[in-house]
Amino acid sequence: MTDKKPEDTTIDEGLAKLHEASEQLTEQQLDALAQAAQEAAQDSRREAQPAPVAKKKPL
Repeated sequence: MTDKKPEDTTIDEGLAKLHEASEQLTEQQLDALAQAAQEAAQDSRREAQPAPVAKKKPL
């Protein structure tokens, strides 16, 4: 295992690892991993966005 942080990994490196791993996994395992990766990406995107500011109601 490397000491590289996940956010420092390039898309090309990630795709290369995915391709390498795909040769050893079943189609069902690949689908589960793809779903997990998609959810992680969406969570990361949500965390990176600033929280919305609540608007005050006029008196």
